Formats: sequence, C-alpha cells, structure tokens
Amino acid sequence: RRAASENCTLGEQAQKASLSARTKGHQKTPSQNTSRDAGEFSQPTLPVVSNDLPPKQGHGRSKSEGKRRIASLTKHRRGKQRLQRLQRIRRAEFESLPRDQQQALRLAFTSADANNGGSLDVLELPVACKALGLLPRNKSENAIFKSICEEVALLGDVDFYIFWSEAVPRIRSEFGSMRSQRFWQRFVEFDCDGSGYLSKHEVLQAIERLLMPRLDHELLDALRAGVEALFPSVRGLGKGEIDFEHFEKLVVQLEERHQRMAADRELWIITSENLSTEDISNCRHELISLHSSYMGVAAASGETGYQTLNSQQMEHLLSELGLLPRCDDAVGVFLKECGCGDIESFSFKTFMRIIRSRRLREKHSASEDMGVLFAKLDRDSSGELSLEETFELIEKLGLGPASRDERDEFEKLLFEVIGESCLSITFDRFQELALRILEHSRSIRRWEEMRTASELGFERVELLELRAAFSSLDSTGPGMVDAQRLHELVIRQCPALSN
Repeated sequence: RRAASENCTLGEQAQKASLSARTKGHQKTPSQNTSRDAGEFSQPTLPVVSNDLPPKQGHGRSKSEGKRRIASLTKHRRGKQRLQRLQRIRRAEFESLPRDQQQALRLAFTSADANNGGSLDVLELPVACKALGLLPRNKSENAIFKSICEEVALLGDVDFYIFWSEAVPRIRSEFGSMRSQRFWQRFVEFDCDGSGYLSKHEVLQAIERLLMPRLDHELLDALRAGVEALFPSVRGLGKGEIDFEHFEKLVVQLEERHQRMAADRELWIITSENLSTEDISNCRHELISLHSSYMGVAAASGETGYQTLNSQQMEHLLSELGLLPRCDDAVGVFLKECGCGDIESFSFKTFMRIIRSRRLREKHSASEDMGVLFAKLDRDSSGELSLEETFELIEKLGLGPASRDERDEFEKLLFEVIGESCLSITFDRFQELALRILEHSRSIRRWEEMRTASELGFERVELLELRAAFSSLDSTGPGMVDAQRLHELVIRQCPALSN
C-alpha cells in the first residue's frame, strides 16, 4: 500500500505537468485520482523534455510553409507557361515579317553580341539598335535612345525576341514622333498643288532630300526600288498618292534601310579604294557624296570601267564641289596649293588627299576672322561658347539656317561634332562645325542642280559643260552671274539667238 501510494503521488505529478504543458483545460484534482486503483499507476509515464523535438505549434507552421511553397511553385509554373506562350506568339510575329527585315534584325543582333551568348547587355543593346539604322540625330534623341536601352536591359540581359519586339518598336516610335515636324516640312515642300497628297515621284524627291548627302547612284537606285516595293502597301485614299500619315511610315522604314546600306557602302568604298584612316580623317561624313561626284565625272567621259581623272576632268569635279579659286588657271593654282601640281592622273585616293589638304587650308585661312568673332562672343573669356552663342556666331558668319528645318540639320551636325554631353564648344570644334555646315550647304546645292538638270533633260556631260561656262562668268560673287554676263553666256551656248 505504501508503494502504491507513492506511485500514485508520482502519477499525479506527471499528469499535472503534462496537462499544464499541453492544454489549458480543466485539471483533475488529487481526490479524483486517489479513488483509482493503485495498479493504474504502477508504470507511470514521466514527461520527457527534449530540445530535439519541435513543439506542436511548430508542426503547424511547417504545414503552412508547405502550402505556401506549393502555391509559389504553381504560380511559377503558370508564369513559365505564360512566358512560353508569349515567346511562341513573338516567334510567330517575327516569322510573319518580310524576309529582308528578319535578316536585318538578326544581323544587327549578332553583330553586337560580342561573346555569341545569345543575349545583349546594357552596353551591347545600343550597338545593335544603331547597327539596325536607329541612329539618334541630336542630343534630345540621344537621351531618349539611352533611356529606352537602359529600361529594356534593367532586368538583365536582352534576348533576341525582347530586342526586336520591345526595344526596337519603342525607339522607332519615339524617333518618329520627334522627327514628325521635319517630315512635315519636306511633305509640304513637295506638295506643290497643296492637295495633301504626294505622288510616287514627289515621295522619292522628298525622301532624297531627307537622306542627303549620304547618297550616290547605287544608293539612289536602292531607294527607288524601296519606294516601288513599299508604296502600294502604304498608299492612302488618293489614287496613286499617299497622305502625310502614310508618308511618315514610309520614310521611317526607308530611313532605317538607308542607314544600313550607307554604312555598308562606306566600308565598300574604303576597301575598294584602299583608303587609310588618314585619307578619310576629315571627310568621312561626305565620303559617299565625294565618291559619287568623282565617279560621275569619270562616267561622263563615256569610257567604261574604272579610270583615273585628267586635269580637265579634275577641273570639272572641283568646280562641281565649289572648291576652285576665282583666278586664271584656277585648277593649276589649286593643285599646286595642295602639293599635286605635277600629277597628271588622279585616282580617287589622290583626290581624297587633295580634299583633305583643301579642308585644312580652308580651316587655317578662316581661323583669324573666326577667332576675332569668337573672342567677342566669349564674354567670360573661358575659351568656350554656349550653344546659343554658337548659333549667334554662325549667323554672323552668314551660315545661319533659313528655316526650322535647316536648324534641325545644324543641330545634327553639332551633335556629330561635339557629342552628347557637351553644353559648350571650343574654338577648334567651332571651326570644324562651320566647315561642316559649309560642306552640307554645298552638297544640297549640288543635289538641287542635278535634280533640275534631270528634270530639264540635260545629261551629266552637258551639266558639266554648263557649270564650267557659268563659272567662267561668275564675277559678282560665289555662284552668281549678273544680267549682262548671263546674256553673254546664252549667246555663247546658242549663237542663233544673237539676233
């Protein structure tokens, strides 16, 4: 009995400890336990305290964590399925594009993928977009361009389908809206009857003017083929004509294509003519137009195949470029100044060296007058001009833009000269900018002359002869002839009109 009593006491203590640890319910009193048979507590179960076993509430948390993980895996699987569906849709959309557009997109992507990893980082993405022909024209466009590239690459490397379905459309849209005013100026200029529509011929002329001066005969033929191919798909309500909305879409497509073809054309000229970096150091931006003028004069002789130019042909070429001085034996004086007075046969490589030498002489001869005006506008004597002061100086030099469209062209040249981050310009950079503006004006004048000659039915050789005759009478100023000399020129070309 004594042993049973002791066992009973131990059992009661064990039950109390167990109940207090596991429940908050009603605990049994000792009197309730004493009425039980002593044999019930002959083998009591004492509570075991162990740090290895988690409490009962911990098992509840493990179940909830399991449910959350299952939900997360389900969500991830659904997201992966949606991504796969999106990729299939993008792949189908890409395969529906014309074959040439698919090739251009893939070529631009692979050319920028330096490690051939199948994706582009934040530095390679802008390279791919530029290779496609999406080139910013000024500082504002460049800021938008960089912002879009950084946003697209924010979450990591960009694969091919994100490149063409997200980055490229966004940049195209922003560039189109920013260039809309420029496109409208050209549309109005060639909408001669004010109908609000352009014919195919007028569209071609307007796009030629937009893409100057990076045009030659081969690029022009490609441009005409592009207009012929795309014109039916964008034609508006007018029969055989397009309105401004469709004209804008057409220009965007052709401008990208032209940028790619012009870059390839420049590489071909450099390779075929064996030009060094020094040969094109000061005139890479007009390489295509200079080569076009050179080959045009060579072709006007009637001989087939590649050939060099003689002194008379060089005179025609330099006159076309507006580089001949106004004096007797102008071509001889010009060539001696460039160190080529003893040369009788001129290759394109030699011609490029002559142009580079001429550019340096022009820069040196104009430096004194430019320096005086530059110093007057440099009010804080910092050696630099702000952008507003820069355009003021351009006006004083007589090179100022005559319209908003020309100012846009000058801003493009300014961006090419000083880059994206500069808010001011040094004297050396300003000299380069002034010469670029002068060269751009000359190239536009040449294009207008050739367009007028073509409309009037003159062949290239006739245009060269007329220009040479005009230059011989040009005494009142650059590119101008007074009435008396114009009368003499007409009589010389058409003796039957003398009466």
